[in-house]
Amino acid sequence: MLVVIIGGAGSLAGPLVGAAIVVLLPEALAALAEYRLLFFGALLLAVLWLAPDGVTGLVTRLTARRREPRIVAAGEVQLAPAQRAMLEVEHLGIAFGGVRAASDVSLRAEPGKVTSLIGPNGAGKTTVLNMLSGFYRPDAGSIRVGDRELQGSAAWRIARAGVARTYQTTQLFGSMT
Repeated sequence: MLVVIIGGAGSLAGPLVGAAIVVLLPEALAALAEYRLLFFGALLLAVLWLAPDGVTGLVTRLTARRREPRIVAAGEVQLAPAQRAMLEVEHLGIAFGGVRAASDVSLRAEPGKVTSLIGPNGAGKTTVLNMLSGFYRPDAGSIRVGDRELQGSAAWRIARAGVARTYQTTQLFGSMT
């Protein structure tokens, strides 16, 4: 617990930095063995007071201040060049037993733009999102990102191609978006 608090949660580097501090600090303070617990207590209080996100959180916050902000046009998202392919869906469909949850769905989502899927309750919006992200395998139709066919691929392959979904859990942790 001390390693995560000192290093910082939320990244792989945090616990690694915290472990290095917790292991190396006693070695550095070997001559002052009777004060070692006092130093750990002071270090823990300092981290909790000055860097509540840990040492890596403090470093991230300090380096973020030095970077120039990027200006992005309203409604657009900056993407890496590899993720600039269009998502194209044609004639997508799925049935659960005798119930057709989605039938003949086609759409195009341009990269960097917000695309909405709207409809009344029970229209199949979530089912379509589940097919796009690989949670469900469609019975018919095709899903393409650029020239890459994704229909029927595993969810992790679809995510690697740049298609993913989020769920309606608004906030899992109070300090994270």
